[in-house]
Parts: sequence; structure tokens; C-alpha cells
Amino acid sequence: MNEDKIFRINIVTPDGLIYDHHTTMVVVKAIGGEMGVEAHHEPILVSLTIAPVKIYRVDGQIQYVAVNGGFLEMDDNVATIVANTAERPGNIDVDRAQSAEERAKEKIEKAKREHDEAELRRAAVALKRAINRIDTVSLRNR
Repeated sequence: MNEDKIFRINIVTPDGLIYDHHTTMVVVKAIGGEMGVEAHHEPILVSLTIAPVKIYRVDGQIQYVAVNGGFLEMDDNVATIVANTAERPGNIDVDRAQSAEERAKEKIEKAKREHDEAELRRAAVALKRAINRIDTVSLRNR
């Protein structure tokens, strides 16, 4: 592989380094939409939404990491994602994520009935996080 097309991707959370690998491209869902980052991209700093990050490894594999918001910084041919939480598919308990999805849906319905906007927003975020975890596992299993 052409070394000019390779860069490093790091994903970190308050718990430490979650992912560290060489890549040819990283695809993230930023606040403004989906974007891809390749080697030698100009320095950027973008806010991320709750969505899987798609990583094209140099060995041809595609890997996914469930990232719950945060930001991506690209500088000096290193992409760093900093997020409150991030999980690799092998670390995701799908049953637990599905239970969290159901709980969030119930909380959304209750918040709507009670006109509780703050709880509705919290439950909507919890639902997005649960779906993100489930989606990340299903993407890996394709």
C-alpha cells in the first residue's frame, strides 16, 4: 500500500484509548452530515453526532466503532476522536442495548403524555445511543 495514503486513527474516551490503528479512510457523521477523512487532510475539528464510525484499515478490513458524539480532530496526519463513550462491536452486549432501546421508548411515551420536554430530550438521546450500539454490531456482522 502507498504510504502516502495511510494515516493513524485514535479513539479516546475518559476511560482511555479505545482504538488505535493505521487507516486509509475514516467516515464519521458530523453535525453537518457524513464526511470522510483521508491521509493528509487539512487540519479540522468537527463535532460528531451519535453514530457508528467506519474505519477502512490498511489490510482491507472495514471496522466500526459506536461513538456517542464528541469531536474529530485531524492534524499532522493523525485523526483523533474524543467521545464520552465509544465501543467496539465485540464489547457491545446486544441484549442490554435492546433493553435500553425499549426502556428509552417507554420513557419517550411517558414524557409525551406528561408533556415533560426535558425528560423527552434525555430519553431521545438514550434511544439514539441504544440504536447506535445495535447498528454498530449489525454493521460488523454484514
